[in-house]
Amino acid sequence: MTNLDERVAATAGAAQEALHALPLAMIEYPWTELEARLVASGQPLRLLGFGSLLNPESARRTIRDTPPEGHPPVLAYGARRVFNYRMPPEVIARYGADPQSRELAALNTRCTGRVEDVLTGRLVTVSPVDIGALRDREIGYGLHPVVCFPWDAAADRPLIAYALCAVDSAIVDNDLLPFPPYVEVCRAGARLVDDAFEHAFLETSWLGGERLTLHAYLA
Repeated sequence: MTNLDERVAATAGAAQEALHALPLAMIEYPWTELEARLVASGQPLRLLGFGSLLNPESARRTIRDTPPEGHPPVLAYGARRVFNYRMPPEVIARYGADPQSRELAALNTRCTGRVEDVLTGRLVTVSPVDIGALRDREIGYGLHPVVCFPWDAAADRPLIAYALCAVDSAIVDNDLLPFPPYVEVCRAGARLVDDAFEHAFLETSWLGGERLTLHAYLA
């Protein structure tokens, strides 16, 4: 398989069944007691990295066991990736950006549970010892379950992971535009997988309002 449409055609049926069976609700930020729950279960958090976590250099600042090539790429169902998360003031200051600019949006997801809503990402395994750093990095994001398939293994059984999802109007603004340095960090991470994965990233990322894809916006 070489393109997004073929991968969706191969996995959508199984994804629909898995989405209907999802028993999990969103874990509200700041994910109180998440570390304790992970320790008790003996399992790490499976997180869908869909923005800067696509980039292994960026991910390694928070997730210590990030492989040099990045975490495994996946196709995920049940959410839309949207540029509507307002960059924190300290990030804006670090880049020397104009805090009054409209180009201040990082990526968010709008979790729907619908099989029609697809995005690409990396399946990031987060151990309990890294949850604190992740919490500090992803301020205001809840954790919402989505259904994932390995990017190049559509016949595999679906996996359940959590996507970061912010809904607070204080940090979500659909009138913002993508923050250019952030876009390049994400694209560079997607490009490391393959050309089809980078193209799928562009086609499954939406501007606020969800009428224009990132691919169309950059064109």
